[in-house]
Amino acid sequence: MVNSSVQIQKFLFSLTKQIKADFEQELATAHAGVTGLQYGTLALLQKLSGAATLNELAQELLLKPPSLVPTIDSLEHDGYIHREQDSNDRRKIQLMLTDKGKKLLTDIPMPNGAKSLNLALEKIGPEKTQKILELLAELTEQFKK
Repeated sequence: MVNSSVQIQKFLFSLTKQIKADFEQELATAHAGVTGLQYGTLALLQKLSGAATLNELAQELLLKPPSLVPTIDSLEHDGYIHREQDSNDRRKIQLMLTDKGKKLLTDIPMPNGAKSLNLALEKIGPEKTQKILELLAELTEQFKK
């Protein structure tokens, strides 16, 4: 069982690394001027109605809040987001998407970031692709328990 776990970790790491590289390449080709994490953070903010706390973003991105601070600082410095004190709880700071951040997301739609994965899935066919989806969904659910 341990050997299987290590093999699965290696496969998932390799797939994640390739998808991230594809995503970063698409952003570079589009001259986005932001990293994949920065773009993902902006897209998540948009999904969350344009405002969220650092902790909320970090939780959604599966990161620890301190590791997201440099990304938030950079996005704020570049004018894509701004910080605003929460009107209901002064201890909370809301991160707000600016017009510049909204424009970036409009001008450069979410890159697919999975060119290599899409090609590989086409090669293995729809039945095996569906089975992979089912098994990954089942595995993911086990982490939630």
